[in-house]
Amino acid sequence: MKFTKNIWVKRIPLYIICTVFTVIGVVFLTTSQPLFAKILGGASILLFGVGGLFAFVKDLRMMISGSVPVGGDPKGLWINRQFILWDDITEFRIGKDADRKKVIHVVTKNALDEIQSHRNPLTRMVLNMKYKQDGALYTIAYEDFSGEAEDFLKYLEEEKKRYGKE
Repeated sequence: MKFTKNIWVKRIPLYIICTVFTVIGVVFLTTSQPLFAKILGGASILLFGVGGLFAFVKDLRMMISGSVPVGGDPKGLWINRQFILWDDITEFRIGKDADRKKVIHVVTKNALDEIQSHRNPLTRMVLNMKYKQDGALYTIAYEDFSGEAEDFLKYLEEEKKRYGKE
């Protein structure tokens, strides 16, 4: 069963929304609008244009390199270029993201130690908030797997049993 998928299909709505709001921002900036509309247009270009371009380039690099957002091997699990050993994973849980789509939270043994190991206090604060909200540091997003979350969860649990020592 293959769960890694070409993420382009699920990202099309993101690209369309970013393009539409960027075009609206350009229109606000180039037409004779009040100052507030020009500021709103500039903010729209910065947020959706630059943010959308960043997401597009990241996805394009992933496609060109042939890498996938989630992948496993006998030693552990890759989630967006972060490697987690099978033995450090305690459980997988289904949760919801901001869009109410099902995601999978990967709960690890030493999450609080991982948070404290970061030097940047802002990173520690964000990770601590994520841990309090989700109960996990790592999340496999809806866009990162094909099929149903329940099926992917079963697959991950089977892989952990197969390769983990516990």
